[in-house]
Formats: sequence, structure tokens, C-alpha cells
Amino acid sequence: MGESTDVGGSESGSLGPTLDDSYELDESEYVDALSMTTYRDLRIMKRLGPNSEKDNLNKLLAETARHGPPELVEYLLEIGAKANDKSGGGFTALTELLC
Repeated sequence: MGESTDVGGSESGSLGPTLDDSYELDESEYVDALSMTTYRDLRIMKRLGPNSEKDNLNKLLAETARHGPPELVEYLLEIGAKANDKSGGGFTALTELLC
């Protein structure tokens, strides 16, 4: 008997696509995935490739400073997020980090 595959094309029993698989996210999937990475994983955030032309890096930085690990905060600062800019008129990311 051959191996069965599920609807997504992966082998039965697999967990679906991996971080290294090529996959095109639609806009809402991208925003959801990027938001979720603020609490979790630097590799995933790098894979999503946030940038200042399409993303509000300062808002991501504020969320990450509040809930995420320090390496994500450092990465966002490296790619252009500003710790002292106010996101949506609220607190700065730096203030969020210190609270």
C-alpha cells in the first residue's frame, strides 16, 4: 500500500508545512502570523521578513517589548523599529519595556 496524503499535500501524520517550505501568505494570514511571532520565535519573524515599507515596526516593537523575548526586540531594532516613537499615540516601545 502507498502512503496517503492529506488535502494539503503532505504525508499523513505530518504536522504540515515546515519553516523552510515556500508558502505564500495572504494579507490577513501574514498580519496574524507576524502578530503571533511577537510572543514567540525569532526564526519565524525573520522568515516573515517584516520591514518598514509594509509593516508598522514600532507597533510590533511595542507589542514585542511587552510580551516577547529580548532577541525579538533586538531584531526589530536592528531592522529599523524606533524605541522612542509612539505607536498609535500610546506609549513608546521603551516605556512598554520598562513597565
